[in-house]
Amino acid sequence: MLEITHTAEPEILKRYKEDYPGPYTSDSWKHYKDYESAKAHDKVVIKELHSMQEGLCVYCERRIFRVACEQHPEERDRQVEHLKSRSAYPQETLTFTNMALSCISQGPRSKMTCGNKKGSQNLPILPTEKHGHLFDINFSTGELVPDLNASDQETKDVKECIRILNLNEATLASERKAILEKFEEIQQMLAAYTEDENGLITRYCRERTMKGEPYAHTFRKAFAKYIR
Repeated sequence: MLEITHTAEPEILKRYKEDYPGPYTSDSWKHYKDYESAKAHDKVVIKELHSMQEGLCVYCERRIFRVACEQHPEERDRQVEHLKSRSAYPQETLTFTNMALSCISQGPRSKMTCGNKKGSQNLPILPTEKHGHLFDINFSTGELVPDLNASDQETKDVKECIRILNLNEATLASERKAILEKFEEIQQMLAAYTEDENGLITRYCRERTMKGEPYAHTFRKAFAKYIR
């Protein structure tokens, strides 16, 4: 899950709030999207969120479409996600800091992840909070796990986030595991040397944690030793 810091509120949202000061309800989202064309919404709000998130889903960290209708095989469709659900926090429906981009997952319920799986549930840990130190990764399975140093409550919260978002869905875990296996392959290849003279491990770790790389946020902790 990404850690995000929002940029300034887009003018399109400011204009709407000036014309319709509230109070807002969960239905205000539909009214807002009718207020400005969907195209304008995509161009401004979604573009801003996409840039802010380095082109990755706020929850699973896979790539998502840059703009509506632009087809990229390696990227997934996206939707504006309300971090605090509109049903529980209707007053936050048009708060920009409550918005993020999530991928849209398809298929049976067991395969759904991220915003589709979350629905109207609320996360105990939000992407807007510092949480990177609470999540770790199992090198054998590619699954996300609570950090060993997390408190009992933090461990419970991490597990609940993983459950709500289905972040250990088989495809996600498999993709993370493939990155780890490549890392271990390089380590084994260099085992006979006292030093990594060509910096292969460091280069691989830095490439895998560059802005916009899938799962970069997750692996910045796992590969911290090599990217300092």
